Amino acid sequence: MHEWAEALSRWETLRKELKGILVVQDEAKKVEKVARRAEGVTVIADEGGERAKALNAVFVPRAYGFADGKLVWLQKEPNGSVVTVLQQFLSAVKGEGRAKSVLDAWSAEMREKAWGTMAKPDKGREKE
Repeated sequence: MHEWAEALSRWETLRKELKGILVVQDEAKKVEKVARRAEGVTVIADEGGERAKALNAVFVPRAYGFADGKLVWLQKEPNGSVVTVLQQFLSAVKGEGRAKSVLDAWSAEMREKAWGTMAKPDKGREKE
């Protein structure tokens, strides 16, 4: 759950492309802890599991994709990485080309945050 909280809240590229909602089947105190880590992401407590049952969550965590209020995609296999699940969702909803563009932009954003702006050769400098 924490990986999803980080991915949906930390990365501007993903925040521009999708709205994340995390439904956490746990006690309210633990849900509050997740919510603090997921700034800008809606976190809903589902202590009794009613929402999970309504969505037929046969495994958790399970990702669901909604567009215009309708369920348009759901994760079919458990244990997918956040990247794999996002790629599948974006491909299904926005098409393969747009999914690749979003994931490439996200990768560039992660590299920049990890390494800073890469040094670029001066334009006026001759190649050696």
